[in-house]
Amino acid sequence: MMIGLLVLVLNSYANEQKSEKSRPCKEIATACEAAGFKKGGHKEKKGLYIDCMRKLEAGESVEGVSVSSDLVKDCKDRREERKTKKAVSSKPTPSS
Repeated sequence: MMIGLLVLVLNSYANEQKSEKSRPCKEIATACEAAGFKKGGHKEKKGLYIDCMRKLEAGESVEGVSVSSDLVKDCKDRREERKTKKAVSSKPTPSS
């Protein structure tokens, strides 16, 4: 019984860690929002993507936002994967 509970707890922890890793861009967006950046805020230099996320992805620091370089790299990699998948799926298939 105790071993089953331990396995359940460890499995839950592993799934939590995996889900956090699988949404790096969301984590960055949350950090930007916590610092006062928001969608449509670019006119006040507080735009979520233009003034925060894009700068972080370019390696620039953003005042009030602290994220790891690994998280930024994971987000960039994830975006590239999505672009590649989208490009591949939108290519017409050759007909014979």
